Amino acid sequence: MPPGDVTISGTFSQTPTKSAYLEFLNVSVNSTITPALIYSQKNYTAEIPHIFPTDQNQKFSIIAIPEDPQAEVSIAPTSEAGGENWEYTLTEGITEYTITVSQPNANPNTNTYNFTVSYEPDLTLKSIELTSSENEGWIQNVLVQDGQTITVPYGIITIAASPSGENVMLEARKTGSGDFPTGGPGTEWTLTYPDNQNIYAFYSDVKITSTKSTNNGSYTKDFILKFRKIVDPNWPTSYWATSIPKDNGVSIIKKDDKYYEVHTFIKSGTLSFPTDDPVTTDYLATAKFDYLIVAGGGGAGKGTWYVGGGGGGAGGVLYKTVETLTPAGGSVSVTVGTGGGGGISQLDGTDGGPSAIGNISVPGGGGGAGGGENVNPNRPGRPGGSGGGGGVSYSTGSAVGGASTATDGVMGKVGGGGSAGKSGGGGGAAGDGGNGTGGAPWVPAGDAAWVIGVAGGEISRGGNGGLYQTGPGGAAGQNYGDGGSGGSGWGGPGGAGHSGIVVIRFPAKPNDTGGEQPE
Repeated sequence: MPPGDVTISGTFSQTPTKSAYLEFLNVSVNSTITPALIYSQKNYTAEIPHIFPTDQNQKFSIIAIPEDPQAEVSIAPTSEAGGENWEYTLTEGITEYTITVSQPNANPNTNTYNFTVSYEPDLTLKSIELTSSENEGWIQNVLVQDGQTITVPYGIITIAASPSGENVMLEARKTGSGDFPTGGPGTEWTLTYPDNQNIYAFYSDVKITSTKSTNNGSYTKDFILKFRKIVDPNWPTSYWATSIPKDNGVSIIKKDDKYYEVHTFIKSGTLSFPTDDPVTTDYLATAKFDYLIVAGGGGAGKGTWYVGGGGGGAGGVLYKTVETLTPAGGSVSVTVGTGGGGGISQLDGTDGGPSAIGNISVPGGGGGAGGGENVNPNRPGRPGGSGGGGGVSYSTGSAVGGASTATDGVMGKVGGGGSAGKSGGGGGAAGDGGNGTGGAPWVPAGDAAWVIGVAGGEISRGGNGGLYQTGPGGAAGQNYGDGGSGGSGWGGPGGAGHSGIVVIRFPAKPNDTGGEQPE
């Protein structure tokens, strides 16, 4: 034996007690298995995927094998079957299970593993059926698919839905066109569209919500059905022109069985026609345009001492029909006037900006004067499309309202002068400013009534004069072209004028030119 070698003879054995760990653990439902547990982990939480069973007694299995065959494994709540494979019936909601491994004299001698089983109830819809009282023979079964668009031929539609699961509550809500008098909880709802032939189609979304309460609260699921009711199949299908920028809208309207393309500008931009299309070129050679140009309203004056500021004058308004426009290179520029700022650091409000189509320009409203004071008692309103209101001293005389610079068919009136202690209102498109009150707006009517749908019912009202006593700042103009209202006494800031708008209308493109239906 070489030096340094040692011979050990005999038989040795070592049987240490293993720790109380699991060597293998998984959970299976319909052959779906969770990742195996890392056995050295002291605590572990697994979640069973959401499973929608085909029967009411769907079961899942927990398989737990200890590291030491002598260890005891238990599970709470009490299992339905013992051994290494525990089987449970799925319960809707969230249920927690705890697996405990015990081995005397081990280190550690006890370990627990926690499982959270989350099982959602079946909230799908079994079926959706559409019927109409206008045609008893019309029945349509709709695929249960979230977000689908359904075109319906009738103005009254009954929607009947059936849930897939038991004890599921349904509720419906509508957005968009149409009335929904029988909305809310139930399984049947009626969608009724108004009698309106001046649009291409009605659009509405019906959201059906499934709800079920379980042992762990409520679960919900939404289904959106998009309905479209074609009102006029002869509606024009494409546009002659485009509006830039995209903030400005284009639409088709119908009046007296005639179709019109309408471009609404709330920001300065361009109306453009294609120059490489001979059909469009021929159209422009004889086309006539209706248009509305509204300039920005003037800002109101700041209040001083005991009197308020004068109201801002309204932006000028020009409405023309059957006019010729000649787009240079296929385009015409459009300017939308901004509203004037109210008096804050300065006394007077600033003028509203002019609006224009090409070289056809309309002046903005004049700024309202700041309230008069002992040093500078009676301040005149500024001139504009409609003049701004004058600002008076609380103790002397009367001020002069701003003049109207409206010409060539532009609507606009003079501002009010006011009297001692009360500043004048700004002029409106259809009425002079008064003693503290703004002039009347232009209200579209008769052949111009179509404007209401795009620009509103009242346009370019004069701003009121400010209050005599101490109070808040003046209100900003509310509608297109409105002047701001004067600030209250003792320094209330004047209200800002509202920006203008430009609307251009012309006969729409016939259907036979092709194109997509407008949305």
